[in-house]
Amino acid sequence: MNEDEMGVPFVGHAGKLLDAFFATISIHPELVKMSKTEEFDYDRIREILLTDIFYTNVVCCRPPENRDPTTKEIEVCRPRLMETIYTVDPILIIATGRIPCESLLQKRKVSITQVHGEVFDITIEGRLIEIHYPMMAVLHPSYLMRINDFNQSGGMGDKTYQNMLLAMHLVDWFDHLHRDRDLPTRKKIRR
Repeated sequence: MNEDEMGVPFVGHAGKLLDAFFATISIHPELVKMSKTEEFDYDRIREILLTDIFYTNVVCCRPPENRDPTTKEIEVCRPRLMETIYTVDPILIIATGRIPCESLLQKRKVSITQVHGEVFDITIEGRLIEIHYPMMAVLHPSYLMRINDFNQSGGMGDKTYQNMLLAMHLVDWFDHLHRDRDLPTRKKIRR
């Protein structure tokens, strides 16, 4: 089944890789344990992740033949995306890949391989005022699957893992400062 049939983003192989990244850096002990086994229970992992993480796409449905969405398609779907972000009110937005990065930054061309791991201040049109959110750009999981360098230290897979870990540290720090929550113990970030 694909995303359009299920009405859920990131359900294929790329989605499973994204879930695996989040599972390995999760504060949920059962996810960390599952992520260390050979067989992932992706449905259970996704169920647990959805208590903390919200997934969406820039456009409402996949363009034909899996091509990149056109500028017009992105603009038609932009109000839905902005309303979704406004409603969810995330601590941090993670833009997975070039298309969401360009869309949220409102730039024509962004080299995702150069900006991945960077945190940007983006503006969302709120109902009354503009709202600023931090957004981290990361490489898209389908790109990572194509280059397949996960076992290579310093490879794009490793760098993306480090970016995701940094993202979770940022969320933890926000929760600590603004919601008076204890900082969870996570792995150290290598830089």
